[in-house]
Amino acid sequence: MYWLNRICLDGNAEIVVTSTWRIRSSVTELAEILYRSGLDKRICVVGKTDRFGRRDAEIKLWLREHMEVSHFVVLDDDVFDLTEVGTHLVLVDTYNGLDEDNYKEAMEILKKIF
Repeated sequence: MYWLNRICLDGNAEIVVTSTWRIRSSVTELAEILYRSGLDKRICVVGKTDRFGRRDAEIKLWLREHMEVSHFVVLDDDVFDLTEVGTHLVLVDTYNGLDEDNYKEAMEILKKIF
């Protein structure tokens, strides 16, 4: 959780959940799970994407519905349904999780306006 905290705090980022966790949990429940797992409580979990198909399409829809968002990064360990977010994707190792290289890549992406 250290690197996720750093990305969010240093990059002034909030969290929108796109993982399968979102299917059975409310945003409040997702936030509590993340806080109990070590997410810094200064970081806001602001939403989750709707489930209707490919996650890249779900992310794009969420972004269209939240026009105030000018920067975003997608952190994931699988790219099979994320091809449309290409330059905003940081591929995370499934077994080791976020690391310093992911942090640096995410920070570079967060500097870009989409």
